[in-house]
Amino acid sequence: MPAPHSIKKLLNLVISLNSRGLESGDPRPGKEGRRALDYIEAALDSQDTLDRVIVLLGTNELKHEMNMTVEQVCESVGKLLNIIKTRPSQFRGTTPKVLLLSPPTINEETEYCRTGDKYLGATEKSKELVGVYGRLATKLGVDFVALDEITAGVDGIHIDADEHVKVADLVYAALISQ
Repeated sequence: MPAPHSIKKLLNLVISLNSRGLESGDPRPGKEGRRALDYIEAALDSQDTLDRVIVLLGTNELKHEMNMTVEQVCESVGKLLNIIKTRPSQFRGTTPKVLLLSPPTINEETEYCRTGDKYLGATEKSKELVGVYGRLATKLGVDFVALDEITAGVDGIHIDADEHVKVADLVYAALISQ
């Protein structure tokens, strides 16, 4: 996810909710209860009223241990987007506009990604997500920005500070064009 403070400099308000997976969650101690599909409705309600929701998820699903295809990841993201698109504001009765971002291309050759084959096969899958997410966005009528030109940081997954600025610029451009 782009650094909220990078986007916040360009917009008035940004709320960042950190998920540890869409459907299967994260089994590590201390990461429980952060499955996106479990808490998205409460998150939307707690921040009501929202004009826009930006979604950048799918990287954790590309872990080798998750054994998910790109299509399965897309299906999970589609479930989340449908919840966001159909959950009306308690105060206005409106639903927020949605901006879907594809994750940056994973560099599985880094030490972090290679350890335990954590992200084995994820580079190709992350490249495939761009097209699959783009088609999903069109199908669901949400906006889409591909982050495939954003360079993953030293660990091959997370975005470094300089790249956050680029992401913020891309997101800002997409938001003002809505």
